[in-house]
Amino acid sequence: MIEEVALDHDIARVVDLLEQIREVNKMIALHGGNDGIPSQKRQYEDIRDRFLAELKDVLAGFDVNVSFGKKAA
Repeated sequence: MIEEVALDHDIARVVDLLEQIREVNKMIALHGGNDGIPSQKRQYEDIRDRFLAELKDVLAGFDVNVSFGKKAA
């Protein structure tokens, strides 16, 4: 039973992280245009990198190993 609760928490965290990444990606796109502010874009990219690192850690608990590359500009 305890393992099920932990697993449910991990599944919920994966979904939450994916939603957070989606929202941060929108902000990166917003600040990546000609009118964007490069320093804010970098801040959002750092936030996304932290979310991706946490996602990688959570997925490792499912015996899933992933690597994320930088998207070409």
